[in-house]
Amino acid sequence: MSDNVTYIGEKAFYNCKNIVKFNSNTEFELIIPESCETIKTYAFYNLNKIKNVIVSDSVSSMGWYVFDRMTSLEELTIPY
Repeated sequence: MSDNVTYIGEKAFYNCKNIVKFNSNTEFELIIPESCETIKTYAFYNLNKIKNVIVSDSVSSMGWYVFDRMTSLEELTIPY
């Protein structure tokens, strides 16, 4: 994913069950880039192979059910 992405739209990766890594060199990991500020509803719904999600500190708005049905998810790191 480009380092210039500021927005991940609603259902952008909805039901993309075969994604095994996202913006990462590590298998089963999803990393939201530092440029991203908004993640909309259902953006990563049902990515059931992802085990680790790291949301960058730049994200200030997340919709409902962004990581819902990620059945393999073991660790979620979000800004506070």
